[in-house]
Amino acid sequence: MQTKPSMLIVDNDMDHTRELELAFRKEGFEVKVVSDFGHAKAELRRRPPQALVMTNELDDGRAIDLLQSSEVIDNKTVCVVCVHDPAIQDVGEAVNGGAVDVVEKPVFPGHLSAIIGKAMAERRNQSRDSTAAKAIDSMARPPIIGSSKPLKALMDSLNLVIQAPKATVLIEGESGTGKELIARAIHYDGARKNGPFLAINCATLTENLLEAELFGYEAGAFTGALASGKKGLFDAANGGTLFLDEVGELAPGLQARLLRVLQENRIKRVGGVSDIEVDVRIIAATNRDLRHEVNEKRFRADLFYRLNVVPLLVPPLRDRAADIPELCAYFLEKFSSEMGKMIRGFSPEAHARLARYPWPGNVRELRNVCEYAAIVCDGEAIEKRHLTIPETQMEQQADTDTLPLKDMSLRGMESELIRMVLNETRFNITRSANILGINRSTLYNKMRDYGLQRDECPRVRQSV
Repeated sequence: MQTKPSMLIVDNDMDHTRELELAFRKEGFEVKVVSDFGHAKAELRRRPPQALVMTNELDDGRAIDLLQSSEVIDNKTVCVVCVHDPAIQDVGEAVNGGAVDVVEKPVFPGHLSAIIGKAMAERRNQSRDSTAAKAIDSMARPPIIGSSKPLKALMDSLNLVIQAPKATVLIEGESGTGKELIARAIHYDGARKNGPFLAINCATLTENLLEAELFGYEAGAFTGALASGKKGLFDAANGGTLFLDEVGELAPGLQARLLRVLQENRIKRVGGVSDIEVDVRIIAATNRDLRHEVNEKRFRADLFYRLNVVPLLVPPLRDRAADIPELCAYFLEKFSSEMGKMIRGFSPEAHARLARYPWPGNVRELRNVCEYAAIVCDGEAIEKRHLTIPETQMEQQADTDTLPLKDMSLRGMESELIRMVLNETRFNITRSANILGINRSTLYNKMRDYGLQRDECPRVRQSV
C-alpha cells in the first residue's frame, strides 16, 4: 500500500493555512499545521516531512532557520517560503538555505502544488539513481515520542544497548509504558534489523502451550500435535530477536529451559532428542519486581542474572508528564487522519485535565483516551467533555466542596483511584482493568482487599 506524502505547514495565519491544508489534503497529502517555531522544531524531530511550506513571520523565531535543521537536510525535504514582501535579501537567504522557491502571499494552492510536485519528482528521480536504505515499516518500528528528561535518559541508554547486538536485555516498567516499543527500537535500530522480530506474552498461554510455542515440537509429541511437527519461536527468530513480554509469569519448568537457552544457545523441541543451535537475541520485559520475586523464591536467581545483563527502566507517564502534549498531538494526528477529520488540537480545559490526571494506565491509556476523543469530536478541537478519564479527587472537591482529602497513603490513594475508575465505567471490569493497566484477576483481588462493591462506590460526575 502506497503511503501518503507528508507536508508540514508553518504559519500563524490561520485563514491562509486552512486553505492550503484543504487543498493539499484533496491532492492526497498528509498535512500537519503548526503556528509557531517551537512546535515546528518538535514536529520536524518527530517526523521529517517530504514537503515544508512556511512563512518567515513568526512570533517566536525565524521559520527560515528551519532550512538548516538536520531533519530537513537529511530527509531532502522540499521547502517553499511564503512572504508578504519578498525583499531581495530574504529571497537570497531562503534560496541559499535550500528552499526550492520563494512565493509572495497570497499563495494560490495550484501554483504552490506545481512547484512542490515538480521538485518532489526531481528528487524521486535522483533517489532512484542511488542505493536507498531499506525502509522500516512504521508498524514494525513506531516512533518514540517525547523529549522529557526521563525519556532522554532512557534513549541514551537505548543507544548504548543498540551497539551490543548479542546482549540480553531486561526491560522493566509498569503496564502500558511502551516496553515492546523499546524492544522494537533495539531490534530495528541495531545490527539485527534484517532478521525477524518475534514477540510473545508469557502470561497469555498455559505452561504446556507456551512451551510448544517457544521451543516447537516433533510429530506426535502430544495429542493434537501436527503430523509434521512445528518450529518454535526460538527457531523461527534465528538471526533476529525474540521478545518475551511478562517474563515474570514463566512457570518454574520453563524458567529452567529458558536459562539453558541463554547459557548454551541451544534448544530442544518438545518430544525431540537432538539439540538445535540458535542465534537469537533475547529481550525480556516485566511489570513485576523480579528482585522481589527472586527473594520470594518465585523466580530463579540464576535466570534473573542472565536476563538482567542490560537493564532498562521505562518511566511511567506520570514521571514524564512533559511529554503528554507531544504524545497527544501524535495520537490526535494519527486518529483524525484515519477518520478523515480535521481536528487541530485540544482546548485549554482539555489540556489542563490531561495534565492533572495521574495516568495509571500510562501511554496505552492516553492513546485510548485520544482515540475515543477523536471519534466523538464533532468540531475542530478536543474539548474536556470528549475525554473519558475520571476526575481527580481535587477536581471533585472543587466542583462539590464535599470530598475532602482523607487517606493520603499509597494504599488509600490506590483504593480511591480504583473506586473512581469502577464508577466511571459503571463497574465494567474489563474496561476498568484496561484503564488501570492491570489484568482482571489483579483488579478482582484489589476489589476484594479494599472491600469495593457496586453499592459502596460513590457517584462522581461523569466526564462525558
